Amino acid sequence: MTGFGTSRSSTPGPRAPRMPPTRPIPRSRKGFSMRFIKNGLLLLAAACLAASLSCGKDEQEAQKFNRADEDTFKRDMSDLTSFKLSNGITVYLQEERTDHQVAIEAIYRAGYTNDPRGEVQLAHLAEHLSMKCATGNMPAGESMDLVREHHGMISAEAVADFIHIDYVVDAENLDETLGIEASRLREIRCDEDVLKAQKAEVLAEFDRTLADPKSTLTRLSLMALAQVAYFGQTHIPIRAGVDKLTLDEVHRFHQAFYRPDDMILVLIGNFTKADAEALVRKHFESIPSRAGAPDPTFTIARSMRVTWDLPASVIYLVSPGPFESFEERMILSMFGAYFRQVLNNSQDAFGVCKAIACSNQVYSVGRLPFFIFAQPKEGFTNQNVLPILYAHLDQTVAALNDKQVEMIKTSMTSFVTTSMLKANVPDYPLMHHQVIGQEGLNIGMKDMLRDGRSVDEFVGEIETITPDEFRAVIAKRVSRAALLNVSVEQGR
Repeated sequence: MTGFGTSRSSTPGPRAPRMPPTRPIPRSRKGFSMRFIKNGLLLLAAACLAASLSCGKDEQEAQKFNRADEDTFKRDMSDLTSFKLSNGITVYLQEERTDHQVAIEAIYRAGYTNDPRGEVQLAHLAEHLSMKCATGNMPAGESMDLVREHHGMISAEAVADFIHIDYVVDAENLDETLGIEASRLREIRCDEDVLKAQKAEVLAEFDRTLADPKSTLTRLSLMALAQVAYFGQTHIPIRAGVDKLTLDEVHRFHQAFYRPDDMILVLIGNFTKADAEALVRKHFESIPSRAGAPDPTFTIARSMRVTWDLPASVIYLVSPGPFESFEERMILSMFGAYFRQVLNNSQDAFGVCKAIACSNQVYSVGRLPFFIFAQPKEGFTNQNVLPILYAHLDQTVAALNDKQVEMIKTSMTSFVTTSMLKANVPDYPLMHHQVIGQEGLNIGMKDMLRDGRSVDEFVGEIETITPDEFRAVIAKRVSRAALLNVSVEQGR
């Protein structure tokens, strides 16, 4: 789904933040849009996100803001603060009074890796229907229409670990908008007509992806990996499975995964914190907690060749755990982001690969195993790619010296502690809604990465990791003997 309330093609989602081998990551200010992740979100400290809307200059819109080379810009903003409702919702508030707008991010742990056994694309379909079905006193489709009628922006997207629903509205419409999201959290009511239409749209997204020579399966193939890693599935009906999904399954998924207990709500914009907190409590605090489904365990124990019903091949190297500690998971997540940059700078890797991805700050190790992903270019196979991945991995692990480990750690702490909202940095060439929307999404994803820890606690744990401890985890989990390969090819 995309916005503002219209469809978009499914292209790669969050990619690993760039981790240069000799210096901390520079923070990019390129292209945020309400399309957020689906066309290539690179997190804060990474490169351009939302490729389908321009990452360049919008000269007409830019006239509303000071130029980047002017030294007169002053951003009127408060510190970021947070609190937690009794039902478990984590809320972040930041006043940003440069404009009249408010960005709202609602994030739920309801992504592709939550698909139940054999119900591939249920999370994706539920994301579509959560936006299109009736909710509260609003008929099907009306919640999106209502936002647009007030000149607001609304979008939603499911990725591997979560779904995010994104708004930018005038401050005077904050009360009404929070009411819409609270209704969605309580329930959605779908009918067969809406289900049929959104099934067709889900399949159309895949058709557009496969037809676009620039699109890749980096993000979308993670739903296949989850079915293999969690449930041992050997055939993944990515397309064929959609038609079998039912309204009952969608409603059960919504009840199980769109829950206050795991919800993150971020508000950035022109309000007072006291007023915003009162509105949040008014709409959300009375929503009862709901028991969630238990996390699946990794069942994969050997290298596997599996099939799916897409005319493409991908390959994964995975280290499925079980993982012993938060520290171990973070080491693997950091190494994945670093190794992704090594591969990104490799001519021979991209000589045979159309796309490469790894575990990183977005796809952190935990619910997902440690993974290295590659999609061969046309004319190449998974077997052409595998030796190149192994060769680079061997070289990278062998060269992992103290300096590199400290650089990798610095990149992670910089990612967690850096904000887009700089007091004296103007919005240009971005539009104002892009800046506050991007920051809202970053805040939510950082919260998930920290896994309940404060920023100081998280940074403290990362800083205490020694180079020897880092290398020991990599030797144990990322050696050739520890890694399994999952080759996914067209079949049946």
